Amino acid sequence: SPELPPNQNRWHSDHRQQQQDTENNNNNNSTTATSPHQTMSLVLRVLSCQPRVFEIEHFLSPVEIEHLLTHGTDLRASSVGDDSDHKTNTTTSRNSQNTWIPREQSVVLDSIYRRAADLLRIDEKRMRKHDGNKPSIAEQLQLVHYDPGQLYYAHHDFAVSCAK
Repeated sequence: SPELPPNQNRWHSDHRQQQQDTENNNNNNSTTATSPHQTMSLVLRVLSCQPRVFEIEHFLSPVEIEHLLTHGTDLRASSVGDDSDHKTNTTTSRNSQNTWIPREQSVVLDSIYRRAADLLRIDEKRMRKHDGNKPSIAEQLQLVHYDPGQLYYAHHDFAVSCAK
């Protein structure tokens, strides 16, 4: 039988600056709390109702930030992908540098993905690479670096893959 779409219990976004408190139970990494079984208290603040945009202060610990910066050293000129010819092109919509870090690279990154899944109220397994017919719903973690004067214009990332 076909799989049913997930029943998504989304956070409310009734008005700007609305705040919602939550405790994150997927804190299985001692870099984010004083003990591996401690929960994290997080506050979601609504920045926009349509589209839904939330600010989550202290989502990453100082140790996690340092870990990401240590692993995010392969910075390259930002580009846009063109799925039709499987190559990337530099663009005028952004002139920053970026890199991508896979979840599987460390237990710290895995912990960040687990926290995000818990906060999004989805099964964290959906954010993993899968063999077979169920790809991950999450991209690798993207780190972006801006020097003074660099910019990021609004743009749409969109690609259509063609089955052969």
